Amino acid sequence: RRSSDLAELQDDGLLIADRSTEGGSWGYFRHPAFIDPARETVIEARLKAISGENNIIIENGVSREIVQVLPGEVRLRYVGVSSKVVTDDGFHTYRIVARGADLMVSMDGQPIVDGKGKFTNPGIPGSRGGMAFGAASSGTTGEALWQMVRVRNLASTLMDVVLSVDYPAP
Repeated sequence: RRSSDLAELQDDGLLIADRSTEGGSWGYFRHPAFIDPARETVIEARLKAISGENNIIIENGVSREIVQVLPGEVRLRYVGVSSKVVTDDGFHTYRIVARGADLMVSMDGQPIVDGKGKFTNPGIPGSRGGMAFGAASSGTTGEALWQMVRVRNLASTLMDVVLSVDYPAP
């Protein structure tokens, strides 16, 4: 853990922050589930974007995409499809539905990003898929409060995540 990366439970959610642009700095939680590209997978996340890039990564063994939630925008990183929406005024529920080459994103029940036929960015060789959520990546920063993340597919279900992180005193 770098001193600029933070995962801290607060009253209204789990704060995940990457406050450094240094290479290798990022903060993610990963669920390495087998995701079948031929079957529907649904990821739901309830979060409040505070700053920078906050990402939900989905990979099905064939394709990989990063749904980026930024203040004022939600976009698919690899294909550049986006929607200008207010994301930092409070908590919003994002629903990502993937099946085959289609990837759709809704916010609070309203469709906002149409990735029909665009879930085609090659996955990581040898990966069986999974999902991750968190803040930024090397070269960028991000910070958000996360209240809930769920994954549903026929191979695996993750309903709730309880996380406890205890770092020894310096």
